[in-house]
Amino acid sequence: MSGFRSDILANDDSPECPLCVEPLEIDDINFFPCECGYQVCHFCWHRIRTDENGRCPACRKMYTENPASYRPATDEQVQEWKAMKRQKEKRSKSSDSRKQLVDVRVLQKNLVFLTGLTGRLAEPDVIRRPDHFGQYGKIVKVAINSQNTYSGQNGPSFCAYVTYQRYEDARRCVLEVNNTFLEGRLVKAQFGTNKYCSLFIKNIPCNKPDCMYLHEIGDESASFSKQDMQLGKHAQLESLFLSGEIDKAHSNSIPISTAVSSNSHPSTAVPVARSPHSAATAVSSTTQQHVQLREQHEEQLLQQQVEQQQKARLQLQQQQQVQQQQQVQNQKQQEQQEQQQQQQ
Repeated sequence: MSGFRSDILANDDSPECPLCVEPLEIDDINFFPCECGYQVCHFCWHRIRTDENGRCPACRKMYTENPASYRPATDEQVQEWKAMKRQKEKRSKSSDSRKQLVDVRVLQKNLVFLTGLTGRLAEPDVIRRPDHFGQYGKIVKVAINSQNTYSGQNGPSFCAYVTYQRYEDARRCVLEVNNTFLEGRLVKAQFGTNKYCSLFIKNIPCNKPDCMYLHEIGDESASFSKQDMQLGKHAQLESLFLSGEIDKAHSNSIPISTAVSSNSHPSTAVPVARSPHSAATAVSSTTQQHVQLREQHEEQLLQQQVEQQQKARLQLQQQQQVQQQQQVQNQKQQEQQEQQQQQQ
């Protein structure tokens, strides 16, 4: 019980006082007022001694004036505590914000979604062939959706996700393949959407090398909820992909929203982010400022907590001194009364 427990923030659940059920502060971590090792916070210990029976809730022994075991934290340990607390709060905030990504889908400009494929075409090796979908460019990944098959007069049809290395290749594939007949089937091609990895949403590292889902925050302008997708709100951005205007906007460092509004009615224009370089620079600068302000605010709060704890300890010591002086005076008065009685 004498060592500083620097590992208490390693777990998700912070230790709590069993009486007031409040998280233990740094001055409470190594505070054990009774020899039995039952731990309570300074506040509850003082309340039991001054307002209640003064006994340990566990073993029922009387509390002494000084705790059985207590080692105050050093300045270095206080700084370590602050750093660990900030990291834990950041992890918690990040995890909470990512929970909103469960129903979000991100439109990928290098991902092609194919439907209406025959069983022979619905094979990764066949799709990659240069006389099939490999003719449009280098294919990075192929995923066949074998769970969702569609029955028809000519047998079941399949769908597939084809990821190209370049946006231009995916665009050419969609333009040339969509609404064409392949092996007697009408095949449709469009830009595909992707969702976030469940482990990424939980802020847990994903160790699957072939995981197909997103592991970083996608472009906000290309992100849509399931309801937005059902209402077709992604259609305008997809048409922008097909027209090639998005590529021109990127190459000229022009905000993509300008390209959208120039080709559509303002009331129906989808707000699209600026070019990756300029958007990333602006977001990075703003994020750094917010992080610095938040850290300064957290530092001030922690400093105030430490000062309040020190003030409370000082008041507690003063109260103890007053009580001791009162006890001494009471004892002297009692002795004087006994002497007077003996003389009488």
